[in-house]
Amino acid sequence: MKKHLVFLYVIGCLSITGLQAQFHLGADVGYGYRLGTVDTDDIYLKDFIKGLRSGLSIGTDASYYLRPTFGFGMKYSFFYASNSWGDVWEKTYTNFVAPVFCGRSKPLGAQKSILLAYSAGIGYLHYRDKYSVDQQTGEFTAETYGIYTDFGLEIRLAPKLYLTGKVYLLGSNYDSYTQNSEKIKLDEPANVSRAGITAGLKFKL
Repeated sequence: MKKHLVFLYVIGCLSITGLQAQFHLGADVGYGYRLGTVDTDDIYLKDFIKGLRSGLSIGTDASYYLRPTFGFGMKYSFFYASNSWGDVWEKTYTNFVAPVFCGRSKPLGAQKSILLAYSAGIGYLHYRDKYSVDQQTGEFTAETYGIYTDFGLEIRLAPKLYLTGKVYLLGSNYDSYTQNSEKIKLDEPANVSRAGITAGLKFKL
C-alpha cells in the first residue's frame, strides 16, 4: 500500500511540474562595447584600437522554466567589430555559448504584462581576429571561458509572444592564441570582456 502511495505521489509531482513548465526561444540584436584599457602610448594605434571596441551584438537563447519564476537554458552570444585606416583593417569575431540559470519575476503592471528577467552562466568563448597590414593579411584565434549575466524586461505582446530588452555583461580574457597552427603564450592576458544592450523577441512554445 505504501509503495502505491509513493508511486502516486511521484506521478503527481511530475504532473504538476509538467503543467507549470514552459519552453521559450528568444533572439535579440543590439550594441556591444569591449571593455578594458588600451595599453599603448601611440595615439594613432590607440584611436585605431578604440574603433574596434564597439560593434554588433547578436544573441539567441533557449530556456526551460521548471516553475514560472526559474529554469535553465542555453545562451549564445555573438559580437562583431571592425575598423580600418588607409590600407590597414582589422575585424574581430567573438562567439560565446553557455548553459545558464534563468529567472523572472511574477507579472507586473496594471495589465500584468511586464516581467523582470535575468540569467547567468559560465561557458566557452572563441575569439577570432583577422587583419591586413600593407596588403598582407593574417589571423589568429583564441579559446577560453567566460562568465555571463544579463538583466532586463519582458513585455507580453500576445499570449505566447514577448518583446525583450536587456543589458548584459560578459567577462573573459585569454592568455594564449593560435596563429599558423602555432600556439603563442602571452606575457599578460588579453581582455575580451564586453557589455551590451539588446532588444528582441521571445516565444513561448
